[in-house]
Amino acid sequence: QFTMDEVKAEAMEDLTYNKGKQNTVMVGPVPNGSTVTFTWQENGETKTEVKENVSGTVYGAAITNAGAYQVHVKIENDGYADWETGSTAQPDVMAKIGKHPIPIPKAVTNTLTYTPNTSQTGVVEDPNYRGVYELSDNKGTNAGPYTATATILPAYQNNYCWEGQSETAVSAEISWKIEKRGVTLPEFQFEPEQRVSYSGEW
Repeated sequence: QFTMDEVKAEAMEDLTYNKGKQNTVMVGPVPNGSTVTFTWQENGETKTEVKENVSGTVYGAAITNAGAYQVHVKIENDGYADWETGSTAQPDVMAKIGKHPIPIPKAVTNTLTYTPNTSQTGVVEDPNYRGVYELSDNKGTNAGPYTATATILPAYQNNYCWEGQSETAVSAEISWKIEKRGVTLPEFQFEPEQRVSYSGEW
């Protein structure tokens, strides 16, 4: 005999921002003909998603942006007492969508050598993420070491982070350099010593 005590609500695991909506919660087993309501806060607004006439395992709380979300789940069915989260036995579901990690830009692989009055670029943008971050100090003229900084733009900081760094880090540093220009010494041609034989009078 099925009872609502068998129902459990859990967060979906290993979700990462991908620009689209993703179900963040699964609940089940849900009896036939149920209505399942998911409710959560997003950007200061209450969001509600209702699934009607469902059964088995039900997925919901479809969210796009990265972040942590507290999702309340309620099941209504004419043949059973209402079931919902929010109690000690079955707390609300803490769902999470992780930020999308992007590779830190790399220094150019070719050797840069000082060229008078010429600006050279030591770090370039990844075309796959153009417009998501900006580069500074990635160009230089004089020989020497440089440190470029890649910074995720404010509009994207909620959904993107740098690979291998904390999700809260918005900037990454990249070392690069311009080599000194070699100097070629001029070649000197020396004529061999010449001897003159004298015959006659001064």
